[in-house]
Amino acid sequence: MQVFWPDKHGRFPWEHDAEASCQASQPLLWLSPAEHPRGVWTEFDPYEGWPFGTSLPYFSAHTTLAVVDGTAEITAVVRGHDGSWLFLDDSGEGEATEVTNLRHIANTHPEVVTVADLAEGQRADRASNGGWVRSAVPG
Repeated sequence: MQVFWPDKHGRFPWEHDAEASCQASQPLLWLSPAEHPRGVWTEFDPYEGWPFGTSLPYFSAHTTLAVVDGTAEITAVVRGHDGSWLFLDDSGEGEATEVTNLRHIANTHPEVVTVADLAEGQRADRASNGGWVRSAVPG
């Protein structure tokens, strides 16, 4: 959903005779970045450097309450075959009943950015030395 405001004559940004300032001051979210007219909305990339690739910061992540509140360490990261993300602690998958977002996970548990490149159908389990051991998720 997107909200638009008209120019002082009641014309919206997509209308041919809308004021240039009206068109330039709000994004046209139905356009891809490559199709969008140059301006403030194309010159700043808020996701530059984002480690989780095409999974945006507010993409949902399933986890445990202890991972969400930061009281448990993440011991496994699972990237589902459908692209979903699951962050587990020692309590196991059955306890992963909370939904949060990738931004919260990355901010609360920065160590997981080292496995942010997991492909769909892969998992990474925490090794005793603190590193990660990657493997395939069963089909």
